[in-house]
This record gives sequence, structure tokens and C-alpha cells, in this order.
Amino acid sequence: MLSGPSQLLDLPDWIWILTLGIVMNWFFGSWLVVPVASEVIDCAGEKKKLEWAIALKQKNARMSSDQITKEIGRKFDLINDELTDKSSALMNMAYAGGCAIAPILGG
Repeated sequence: MLSGPSQLLDLPDWIWILTLGIVMNWFFGSWLVVPVASEVIDCAGEKKKLEWAIALKQKNARMSSDQITKEIGRKFDLINDELTDKSSALMNMAYAGGCAIAPILGG
């Protein structure tokens, strides 16, 4: 709302209001994106671990749960960087897409 003149708040077109709005957007945007990014990484990792556990159990019915846990941990350590990169890319694409579409939809 503070990114320009507002008829809703009856704000004039002053440069300090625009600057304040942009600074607030940067500040609060970072507070929004950082916690959500870690949740996306955790959820994607848990989903991948569950998929591997099901596949391992179907492939090797004689494996114990401890063996499955060790195998999943070993595999997950190998792809953890890739998962983090993909989650970060997804978050950045969604944020940039929102920044591009918001002015178009907002008028």
C-alpha cells in the first residue's frame, strides 16, 4: 500500500512514502520467505524418504526397519544439496512470479 499514491489511505505522491514502502517490502518479504523455504525443504525431504522406504520394502521384503533407515539416510545425504537447490529455485520462481503479476493484477 505504501508503494505509491493511495486513494484508499489518502496518501500523496511523495518520494519518502515510496521509499518507505519499498524498504518495508524488502524487510517483511525476507521474514516471510526464510521460514517458508525451510519448511518446503523439510516437507520435500520427508516425502522423498517415504517414497524410498516404500520402494525398498517392496524390493527387499526381508530388510529390517533398521537396514531401511540406514539405507535411506545414506541416500538422503547424497541428494540433500540437490533437494535444497530445487526448493530454493521453486521459492525464488514463485516470489518473482508474484512480483511480476502483482502490478498487472493490481492495476
